[in-house]
Amino acid sequence: MSPRSVSGLLRVEWRVGNLTSFGTGFLVANNGRDYLITAAHIVEDETGKLYLMFEDGTPVPFTAKRMYKEKGLDAVAVEVADVPSFVPRYTTGILGVGDTVAAYGFPEAKGRFEVRGDVVTRVIEASCRIQNGMSGGPLMVNGKVVGVLSSRVFKSDGTEASIHSDMTDVLGMINGR
Repeated sequence: MSPRSVSGLLRVEWRVGNLTSFGTGFLVANNGRDYLITAAHIVEDETGKLYLMFEDGTPVPFTAKRMYKEKGLDAVAVEVADVPSFVPRYTTGILGVGDTVAAYGFPEAKGRFEVRGDVVTRVIEASCRIQNGMSGGPLMVNGKVVGVLSSRVFKSDGTEASIHSDMTDVLGMINGR
């Protein structure tokens, strides 16, 4: 398998019987191991089977080892092995109040990723608009992942915001806090 146009974003499918949940995922290297990071609401039923694809829909080879989930955190980390080395591993960073963010994902399960962004306030509430299918994608500042895309909310003033899991919490979950 030769490297192709790979952004590092992966299409995630979670199949339970005839039902399929979809979203976006990405790899993070942590303490010498690779982890697929995505939104927990994509993989809610633990009896499902995980499928990963490149942007063009080609299956990504991998071996799933262990899943990390934590109640109240809409992010999941799956320790994976055997993912091709040309698939980028994202680095993580820390979010600062007022940082400008970029949200990456596969909106409405389209085959390419889109960039959206604006200013963030720290709870990881961002004004960037996300769509179905972008859940599980990275929220980035200066090329580093600071959060995991989760959901959008409509505020009482009629504006839309997006809520995301903080990568500090995700790494804490993996590392046993």
